[in-house]
Amino acid sequence: MIKSALSRLFAVILGSTSISACEGQAPQTDIPEDALSVRLAVIDKVIEKEAPFRFQYIIKNGTADAIRILPWATPLEKILSADSFDITFNGEQLPYFGRMVKRMAPTDADYVTISAGESVEVTVDLSNAYDTSASGNYRVQLRTYRGVYSIETTAFVIGSEPLMIDRR
Repeated sequence: MIKSALSRLFAVILGSTSISACEGQAPQTDIPEDALSVRLAVIDKVIEKEAPFRFQYIIKNGTADAIRILPWATPLEKILSADSFDITFNGEQLPYFGRMVKRMAPTDADYVTISAGESVEVTVDLSNAYDTSASGNYRVQLRTYRGVYSIETTAFVIGSEPLMIDRR
């Protein structure tokens, strides 16, 4: 059962997608409902200059089985512990200045279980890890080449469509 769910997941990650734009948030990718998916969504269309630079990170387990995922280096941790996002401002990549964590091998207690059909939403504040203080347009995307998610003993890469945020 897990093997077939992971096969569908790899098909989503490696297969082609069709994208439709939604005002104020990232374009949505047509992902089969029976896959694991990640989506970024705006909280506010415009973020005021003094406000935290926040958005929603949503991971959905559309499979028929519970999935145990290692949250390290993902927004599922309370504080970012790795350079998990590609953020550009005026076409320039913003450097990551947040914490970097080196850990021992994970134990069973380190994994988070996402039940079949369950979605987990986390508010992410990037102002503690990237310099988002300038006014203007930002492009935020989950890093796919380093954003490796570990599901039990299988590691894979999952991405999301970019999020456009305006700071004034």
